[in-house]
Amino acid sequence: MTAYHACLNERSGVMRYFCGTRRYPVKYRIPQVVWRGSSTGKVERPVSLETCMKLKRVRLHLLAREHPDLLDVKLNRLNQECKGILGPIVNDTGGYIHPEDYNKYCVILDVDGNTWSDRFASRLVHSSTPILKLASNYTSHVDHFFAPGVTLEEFDGSLSTVVETARRMVEDCKQNAEFSRGQALARQSQETARELLDHIGVVRSMAYGLVQYQRLLDFPFNSSLEGFQKVDRECCSYMNFPVEFAEELKSAL
Repeated sequence: MTAYHACLNERSGVMRYFCGTRRYPVKYRIPQVVWRGSSTGKVERPVSLETCMKLKRVRLHLLAREHPDLLDVKLNRLNQECKGILGPIVNDTGGYIHPEDYNKYCVILDVDGNTWSDRFASRLVHSSTPILKLASNYTSHVDHFFAPGVTLEEFDGSLSTVVETARRMVEDCKQNAEFSRGQALARQSQETARELLDHIGVVRSMAYGLVQYQRLLDFPFNSSLEGFQKVDRECCSYMNFPVEFAEELKSAL
């Protein structure tokens, strides 16, 4: 888990949110959407320029070229499968950004790779920065807890809405700072993560599981045979079970 744990506070998740916003004041944030990652994704066969260009991460990188004032969204590494093909086209890869430094921006973008984005549950939902996430066809153990419009904003897989949504979120960040809708989403995301995903949430879940287990152990057992019919010990002689199985079963009765 990331540095958000340094802000864990027994009082409430709200205190952790304020810890993040004090470290990275919203009014001083870079008015852009940020993302870095490799060209991960499922490439259709046979591998060609056409199939490599279909990767959503590659398409986002190329789209961001057209909106450099808004989208600091760049590939920082080309995976081996498409590296030789895409190298001449994607010749402006971005430098690595430390995960904590994502919070210097107004908005963090999240996009799937081969499966659901790993960084989403392990890092992004705990930050004090709103998330703009690709609407995913994949499922994970957390996706149904974080609803679009409540804990994050989404853009569709065709990428047709990403620029419009990104611009709206960045303008909201610049104009309203800590009172922006994006910050309300980030607070709700943190609250949800606090209850379900972080150390406190895990401990609570474990305690709940132990309580339920104890209740099951305390369940009063009714040993009455009323309403049940005893099975004939010779039942196996009428079935096509292996002889060894039938003998073992009869000896156990």
